[in-house]
Parts: sequence; C-alpha cells; structure tokens
Amino acid sequence: MKNIKPRIAVILMIILFFISIHTISAETNEQTKNKDEYNPGEISLQQEKIPVKDMDLEDYQKEMEVGENKIAVSDIEISEFEEEMEVGKTQNISALVLPSYAENQTITYKSTNPQVATISSTGMITAISKGTTSIQLKAGDVTKEVKLTVNIPTSSIDVNETYIVLKAGSTYHLKAQVLPKEAEQRLTYRSTNEDVLSVNDTGTIKSRKTGKASVILSNGDMQKSVTVIVNNDGKTAVDKTEDKTIDEDLIVANDGILKTLINTGDKTVSVKSPQGGRISKETLKYLFENQKTLNIIGNGYTIIIKGEDIVNYENTLSTQILFGATEDGKTFVINNYENLPGRISLLLTEEILGKGKHLYLYHNTKEKYELLNTKIDEGHLELDIAGQYLITDKKISPFKLNPIAIAIPVVCLIILIIIYIFIKKKHWFW
Repeated sequence: MKNIKPRIAVILMIILFFISIHTISAETNEQTKNKDEYNPGEISLQQEKIPVKDMDLEDYQKEMEVGENKIAVSDIEISEFEEEMEVGKTQNISALVLPSYAENQTITYKSTNPQVATISSTGMITAISKGTTSIQLKAGDVTKEVKLTVNIPTSSIDVNETYIVLKAGSTYHLKAQVLPKEAEQRLTYRSTNEDVLSVNDTGTIKSRKTGKASVILSNGDMQKSVTVIVNNDGKTAVDKTEDKTIDEDLIVANDGILKTLINTGDKTVSVKSPQGGRISKETLKYLFENQKTLNIIGNGYTIIIKGEDIVNYENTLSTQILFGATEDGKTFVINNYENLPGRISLLLTEEILGKGKHLYLYHNTKEKYELLNTKIDEGHLELDIAGQYLITDKKISPFKLNPIAIAIPVVCLIILIIIYIFIKKKHWFW
C-alpha cells in the first residue's frame, strides 16, 4: 500500500500537467481567433477571388505568314489632277495608297485611249490629240478612274480688220476665227469704252458717240485687239499703218513669192529660196486660206509648206538652212530655233543625206541629242519643231565617256600604286 500511493500521486500529476497544457493551448487559439476577428484600430479587407469567364481579343489578322503581316489596300487618294489639258502638255498625277501601311504600295497606271493621252509608269500624263480618255489607277484590288479631256491649244485669233473707222450711230460686224480650226472656237467680245461703242456676243459693233475704243476678242488665254475710231463722217484722217518688223529687202522678196502664188492658178507652186529670205505671215495666210502648197528650192534641199498644215501664220519661216558636219553625222538648223508656222516637209538631196538613217533633235535643257521616230524616207523628213537636227548612219549611244572623268581615277590609281611601291621598298631595306 505504501508503494501504491506514490505511484497514484505521480500519475495524477502527469494527468494534471497534460490538462494544463491543453487548456493553455485552447486559450491561446481562442485569443488568436478573437484577434483575427476584431482588432481595435485596424481594418482587414478580404479580397474575393472571381473566376475568369471570357477574353476580348479585339481586331486581329486571322491569317499570317512567318515574319509578315498582310494589310490590304482600302483606297487610292488622288490629290492633284487637272481634268483638261492641251495637246503637247504634260502633267504628273499625284496619288496615295491607303492605308499607308498596306502591303501593296505600288500604283499601276493606264490610259483607256492612248491615242488621246498616254501615261507613264510613274504617273506622267502626256496629251497627244484632241478627245477624251480615262486614266485608271490600280493598287492591290482597288481601282480608281478619272476623266481627262484634251483640247487643241489656240495659236492665234484671225480677224478681218484690226483698225476700223465708224460714223457715230453706225454698226460693223467683225469676222473672226480661232486658229487652228480644231481649237475651241468660242470667242468673247468686250468694249474698252462702252460710252463710245458696244459689241454683242456675235461680234457686231455699234458706235454711240465720237471717240476711240478697242474691241477685245478672247479665247481662253489668247486675246486680239481691234482699234475702233468713231467720228462724225466715218472717214479716217490718216492712213492706217502697221508695224514693220521685217527688213525691206525681205519684204520685197516675200512680196515676190506672194505675187507668184496669186498669179498662178496651180495648187502647187515652186520658187527658188530668196537670199536671206523669210516667208511672211501674208504669204503663209494666203497658203492657209487657199489651201495651196509652196516648194522653196534651196542648195541641196527643198522646203515644202502645205496650207492645210499651217496652224499659226504669225510665225514666219526662214528659207535658209545651213548644214554642218560632226563626227556623228550631218547637222542643220530649222527656222533659227524660232517656232514653226506648222508642220513642214524637208527634202534632202542624196549628197546632203549621205547614208543617214536616223534623225536626232538637240534637247537644250538636257544638253544632248534625242532620237526621233521620224522616218527618213529617201531624204524626205516631216518636221514640226524648230531647232538643231542631226542625221546619222548609226544610232548614238546615250552614254558618252568623259575623258576628264576617266583621267582623274586613272591618275589617282597610279599615285596609289607609286605610294604602295615606295612603302614596300622601305621595308625591303630593313
């Protein structure tokens, strides 16, 4: 019994020890729980986790190749374009592919009527003849089209009188024509002094009181002035005069040609080229109005002028052609670089022509000869541009070597070789 009591006491102490430990642990957990639930002076927010339901990818390219993002052309924007042009003029059409980051930024051009106007691969339009055409621009799957009208430019306005004397209260009808005939024939008339005279849309002048005025005829940018004197009897006090810009000798020579034309009933008239002469505007006008042909025979050549080919008889024509020679062939100058009255024909003798097969015209701006499509048919040339020409038996290369340009790099190369040898020699002596 003595041994049992101490054992019971030990067991009771162990049990009490475990109970105390459990109680302390429970209190500690309770305090911790209370602290989490409420702590004066602090607020703890709990973030609720919401699951993802969908994703918005916005716009994206559904098909792609490695390293590439293809964007289609949506539009072609044309910013600069003149819908009317004159024959012989050029313009560059300005266009932009949209969007700017589209894959295909190349625009191809096409004229639906190349006989009226042509267009180059860079968008340069050249007006060829009177008419209408469409210019098409294409990039990717987008095509744009613009209309183009080509007109014949007015070279001059011909009027039956440029100086008129009228009696107050009388009328006079002007007869006017735009040249060439293919040009737009619309004419407008106006008086510079309505108190002295008036003029209607058909060119009929009505004088009102004594004085002086002018009637201005206009066709686009071209104008012509007619001087009108209104007095009490309708008679001029002095003879009307015109400016004479041609030498007297030339006038006599040209008068001789004109008299020959007038006195000959034939449609084709041949005369010798007058020394240092020019074909006057009066002679050219007569050829134009009577549809005659004039052959001017010179030394080794014949100039042929047809009335039907004259477009501006204000441009007088030199009958003298001087020929020269270069290493490339024969040269000659037409009309001293001045505008021609229209297309002329030039017939060269075999002695002048030689073996010439190709015709070139010197381009002053580019400072070089340019090949023309004009055919040399047994020495017969059709020309409509004044300037310096060249006839050759073989085509000229567009690339000419400049001796100075060749000499400079050669000299530099020789100097470099000498320096190299000199440096190498120094090393040879070491």
